[in-house]
Amino acid sequence: MKTKDEWIKEVESSLNSFKSDEVNPYLYSKILSRIDSKKGEYAPVKLVWVTALSITALIFLNITVLNNTQSPLKNNYVEVQIVADQYKLANNSLINYN
Repeated sequence: MKTKDEWIKEVESSLNSFKSDEVNPYLYSKILSRIDSKKGEYAPVKLVWVTALSITALIFLNITVLNNTQSPLKNNYVEVQIVADQYKLANNSLINYN
């Protein structure tokens, strides 16, 4: 029966039979050349300005639409209060039923 030390030595010796892979000698220079070629790529200035103006216009349009849609709701509430007062539908007691 093999001891633990013999088993460890056998495993270590089996690793010696593996040979390392050979790396392409020009791999590092290829990587560096690709990195250098990517450095100068930027978005055109005109595209950046058009995008910024478009986003600003959309934000302004959204704010305008939201402000216009909220004001009729306020007017509608006032109209409902007037109708409720005319028909005595308003609860004027001090008791809170909620």
